[in-house]
Amino acid sequence: KMIGFAGGKLAISAMPVAVLAGALISFGSFGEHYELAAIKSSGISLLKAMRSSIILGVFLVVGSIILSHNIVPLSNLKFYSLYYDISRKKAELALTPGIFYWDITNYVIRVADKNNDRGTLYDVLIYDHTENRGNNDVIIADSAKTYTEEDRLQIVLYAGVRHEEIKPESGRKNYPHGRTYFDSLYYTFNLEDFKLSRTEESQFRHQITLSQDELGSANDRLGDLQTDYLEKAFNQIGRYTKVDSNFLTGPKDTLKYDKPLVVYDMAPGDSIIGCDTVLDHSDALSRSLVNIRAVKSYLDFMNKKKSDQNRTRRKFLYEYYLRYAVPINCLVFMIIGVSLGAIIRKGGLGMPAIVSIIFFIISHIAGTYGRKFSKEG
Repeated sequence: KMIGFAGGKLAISAMPVAVLAGALISFGSFGEHYELAAIKSSGISLLKAMRSSIILGVFLVVGSIILSHNIVPLSNLKFYSLYYDISRKKAELALTPGIFYWDITNYVIRVADKNNDRGTLYDVLIYDHTENRGNNDVIIADSAKTYTEEDRLQIVLYAGVRHEEIKPESGRKNYPHGRTYFDSLYYTFNLEDFKLSRTEESQFRHQITLSQDELGSANDRLGDLQTDYLEKAFNQIGRYTKVDSNFLTGPKDTLKYDKPLVVYDMAPGDSIIGCDTVLDHSDALSRSLVNIRAVKSYLDFMNKKKSDQNRTRRKFLYEYYLRYAVPINCLVFMIIGVSLGAIIRKGGLGMPAIVSIIFFIISHIAGTYGRKFSKEG
């Protein structure tokens, strides 16, 4: 099921190369058997002979766009949610001789040996930790047989003894110890922990799981968030520098804002501290130093935050345009395949397969570097 969900993205990725290979094989075969020569000699140009193939390429582009915009994001969502749940699922019940097995809730089991063909266990030790009793309930058996029914495991224990410390509720220090000998004892374990539990798919929100409309809306919201953040950041810096964020939000009435605190008439070479005899120079310097450090620290944080926001938005924009680029590759590869097929004039799988692999490698390298450059800005 998981591989089936992964097939959507693989099909979109493989379609351009499949179109290229098909066009190479078809038109290579035409050239190899001199059918293209016959077509040209009858007055039909190569472009006219290619027309039906190009129309097919346009239909493939439209179909690929519909798939990549709506179907593939849904299959990606199903794939990653199922993959996450499978990776968290407990392994099958596997009692290893000589190893304490903890995966069944509230029980610890150890067996000395086992026979897989008969389903028989030997020298069985079971610690029952239900009701938070610790190691106060211990079962020792000579042998046992196991049976599984849906979500339950049944063990029939033979020739053993059960040791149980019976603690009364009154809190007395002295309490009885129970010992029960048995010829056979039936134990049933709930295996709910081994069933595949599903996580809500709404928790898997990623750019590759969003439809094209949702991706476009997310890009717009990310742009608005960046603008809002810059405005808040400059307002924060304005507490120290008196710089406002008018230029970010459009024209405003600047008369609403406070006038400068002090107006100095300074001559060239004057010190800003020396212009006012009221100020305590040491106090002014220390306050300025504190403000400068605060602004520097905030600017560093702001720069990192802005860089993270840009990186996130670039990922969304890359995914948005990729869903147009890959389908258009079908038409591009169709034209390349038809043209090359007419030139190399080799049908079958040999030469067309080699040429297709070469173009696939070139396309893959270009796509890989394009994704890398996009993420790095």
